Amino acid sequence: MSRCVESGRLDQTVGSPTLRLVVVWSAVALALQAWGGLTGPAGSGVPLGRAGTILDRPPAARLLTLWLHWPAPPGEVGWVVLEPDGITATSSEVVYWRRRVHPGWNQLVWDDFSQFPPERAVSLRLLEGDGSVSIASVHASRGYRLDHLRPLRGLVAALLMALVAAGVLGGRRGAWTRPGAWHLSVLLVAAGALVLRVNTL
Repeated sequence: MSRCVESGRLDQTVGSPTLRLVVVWSAVALALQAWGGLTGPAGSGVPLGRAGTILDRPPAARLLTLWLHWPAPPGEVGWVVLEPDGITATSSEVVYWRRRVHPGWNQLVWDDFSQFPPERAVSLRLLEGDGSVSIASVHASRGYRLDHLRPLRGLVAALLMALVAAGVLGGRRGAWTRPGAWHLSVLLVAAGALVLRVNTL
């Protein structure tokens, strides 16, 4: 009899919505963390100073992707701009060719080099912000790849968690029950995660 009772309690524990959410959300967090580590920059980066040449000529492929490290204090925001070597970009060109950077590693992507003279090298310049930058993993590609989605992994996690929460709240047979305090707390956590991630994109 005691074994039956213990077995019943175990089944209830394993099948409880809270435990299922914890297991699934933990798996999602670990998977996305591994994804971020596998698609991150290779090496420690090459010092570039405030400006320097990154390519001998404009890339033939459509996309240029590089990792840039900016050792600024937390909370600081800077801008970098890509331009032909020896030619300062005009104000209108700066708007298109500049990219916002934050302290630490930044993945930057440019997708059009039609205005770059083919005989000139490509340089990167720290437009706004103190200090200097380092670059790593400069490569060109014909299209977007999985590693280009790395900055969006937090948003992907929030969406997956929201879907899992909706499935758990729906019950085993898909029949929605009257929401209680636990249901509302799960919805608030999922909504909060989504709002925070969208706000920082």
